[in-house]
Amino acid sequence: MVKERFDIASYVSEDAEDRYSNARKLYFCNLFKIVESYRYDTAVKAVLDVGCSYGHLMDLFLVQDNYAVYDIEINEFLRKKLRDKDYKIFESLQNIMETKFDIILMIDCLYYFENQVDTINYVRENLNENGLLIIRVTNRAWLANLVTKTGFRVPYILMGDSKYPYTYKEMNILLGSNGFYVEKVIFKEKGKISHYSKIYFICNLWLYQQNGAIYICWNHLCC
Repeated sequence: MVKERFDIASYVSEDAEDRYSNARKLYFCNLFKIVESYRYDTAVKAVLDVGCSYGHLMDLFLVQDNYAVYDIEINEFLRKKLRDKDYKIFESLQNIMETKFDIILMIDCLYYFENQVDTINYVRENLNENGLLIIRVTNRAWLANLVTKTGFRVPYILMGDSKYPYTYKEMNILLGSNGFYVEKVIFKEKGKISHYSKIYFICNLWLYQQNGAIYICWNHLCC
């Protein structure tokens, strides 16, 4: 079901690539700066991007000499496109065997896995001790609560397309109970720009900056 969803989604079409690249450029640069702000035990860090889409985020890592880059993408069209660019691209977490990573990025993909607990455990098994996990999820529980209390209807597009929305409390329970120490949660996302029309962007600017949460986690239970 999820695979079919991504096969028809607008953001996996070739025509949409430039639009998404322009909209996410500053945002991906900010994510890269977050990764770069931490110290690691190895000179060359193995980094895995789960749900890499067009690979724009990983392009920032590939031009560096101190990263070995791996990607996971469920969409066949995008996998072929990235394979043609010599990306180390796989279809699923289970396809990557005997590889331990220093950094794993899960940007807008956790809620598409049927079993999030199993997914987080599998990620931890493939992350080196003291490895870094960065997860970005939508943060719209506050908006859903507001709608419930006021009775106003909110357009579907503002609620996102995630199958499993998470609250701050739920994410901390999910990560903490499965071996991760959550060091920081970033609620205001720098560089986030809507890829929709300018009118929509102006009306939705504040919401768009507040609609996600980035969890900075380490593969250990204490700091």
